[in-house]
Amino acid sequence: ILVLAGRSAAAWISTVAPQKQLHLALDSLSHRAYASTSSNNEDHHLIEPPSTPDGVPTCRSSPILGRRDVLQQSTVAAVAGLVLDFLTPSFALAYTPDSDKLRESLYLISRVQESTVQLERLIRNCQTQEELKPKLKLKLKLVQASYRLLDQINYASQFVDPPEELVAASEAGNIAVESLQDAVVYTNNELGDGPIVNEQREFLNEALQTTRESLFTFLKYMPQDKLEQARKRVEVENVDNRDEFDDNIDKNAGVYNPVTLPWKQ
Repeated sequence: ILVLAGRSAAAWISTVAPQKQLHLALDSLSHRAYASTSSNNEDHHLIEPPSTPDGVPTCRSSPILGRRDVLQQSTVAAVAGLVLDFLTPSFALAYTPDSDKLRESLYLISRVQESTVQLERLIRNCQTQEELKPKLKLKLKLVQASYRLLDQINYASQFVDPPEELVAASEAGNIAVESLQDAVVYTNNELGDGPIVNEQREFLNEALQTTRESLFTFLKYMPQDKLEQARKRVEVENVDNRDEFDDNIDKNAGVYNPVTLPWKQ
C-alpha cells in the first residue's frame, strides 16, 4: 500500500488513484477517532474493485491482486499522525471508469453523499479541535480532489429532465458545492485548540448535511435508471469489500464499520 500525504497525495490521487476507494479511507479515519486504542489496526483495505452485477458497470480490468493479497503485502507509514492508505500505481491503473460518462458522474456524486455521512461521524467521534482539524482538513481535500463535485454537477446538468428545470437543478448543485467548500474554509480557519464546542459541530454538520440534501435535490432531475445503477455500483462495492475483509482483524476495534448509505436511510 502506498502511503502519501500533502501535495504528493493530491497529485497522485488526481491522476491515477481509483476514486471508488476514497470512501474506504474516509471510513477508516472517521472510525479511527472512535477506536483510537487500535491505532495499529486501521483498515488497510483499499481493495480491488468487485465484479459487476447485471446493469452495473465493471471496475475490474484485470485480476492483478486479490483483496487479501493486498492486505498481506501492505506496508504502513505515519505522516503527520495520519495514516493514508492507497493502492500502488500499477494496481490503481486497473480502475476502469464507467464507459457511460453520466453514470460515472452520478456514481461520484453518490460517493460525495456517502462521504458527508462519514465525515459527520468523524466530527462526532473527535473530542478536541487538535484531533479533528488535521483529519477533517485532509479528508475534505481528498473528497474535493477525487470526486471533483463541481465538474460532476457541470457535466450532469446537460441531462436535467425536464429541461425547463435546469435552473433549479443547477442551483441545487451549486449550493452543494458551496456548502462543501464552507466546511473546508471553516475547518481551516475556525478550528484551533481545545475541546470542540457545540457551535463548531453544528456549523460543520450543517454544511455537510446541506451538501448531501442539495445533491438529493439535484439528483431528482437526473435519469433515474442511471442513478439507480450508479447507486447499485456503490452498494455492490461496499458489500464486496466488507465480505472480503480480513477475518483475522478485529471488526470491533474500529477497523471497518461502514456508514448507512444516505439513500438507504
